[in-house]
Amino acid sequence: MTEARTWLPPGADTGGAEAALASLLARWSGHWFVGSKDAGAGRLVHMREAGRELRTIAWHRCDAGAAVGVGAGGAIALGAKAMGVASGIGDRTSGDLQLLRQLGEACLQDLRQRVQEPLGLASGTRWSESLQVPAPEDMVYHIQLPGQGDPVPIAIGVTPCRLARLIKSHLPAPPAHAALASPEAALAGTELGLSAMLGTCDVTLAEIEALAPGDVLVLDRHVDQALPLAIECLPVRGSACTIAQTDDRLAFQLTQALSG
Repeated sequence: MTEARTWLPPGADTGGAEAALASLLARWSGHWFVGSKDAGAGRLVHMREAGRELRTIAWHRCDAGAAVGVGAGGAIALGAKAMGVASGIGDRTSGDLQLLRQLGEACLQDLRQRVQEPLGLASGTRWSESLQVPAPEDMVYHIQLPGQGDPVPIAIGVTPCRLARLIKSHLPAPPAHAALASPEAALAGTELGLSAMLGTCDVTLAEIEALAPGDVLVLDRHVDQALPLAIECLPVRGSACTIAQTDDRLAFQLTQALSG
């Protein structure tokens, strides 16, 4: 099943898909063949690995990647099984055979409708008889319906993509993850550089080159004027402080709290 696993979680296998198909076929068989013996669970195999019993299957296919088939007498055998009579044509009249065929075709039509949901097929998918068997890389699930006379093979074929979809639908739910923190809580521990803007002055390049120790530059702010605060050297509107002294260090004393 390499083709189907290319986009499945690690460890995914066909167990859930096989169980789903077995359950589907059991419900279908129980609906049409009252009192029939349990056909048992089948298994999924590549068409290239299928046994001889699948080589005589008469297939109905759809363009969406699925096929349903019956062998060993086809619709007549299913009709006979539904009626609880032997499937051999023997001395049956043409009317008898027509009745058994119609009943068997109704059984198959119901089976095709039942596989649509688990395989993700659209409602009302159109099926048609086909001489073409599933491709070698397709997977086939098959069982043998017991009854009077020879058992009747029933098969469901799926492309790798359809099978992968079926497997994914039966994987366990992923573990729940803790809710993400709010932006405020997530960023609360971020460290930022807070500074006070003492002031600025305009000078020419020549004046800068001529600066010497002892020169005085006059800033554009009065000494008793509140200073705006800056975060990472970017001014913060609506904030202000004054310079205070704490022990032997300078400190900011807020006169207007930061906001925004």
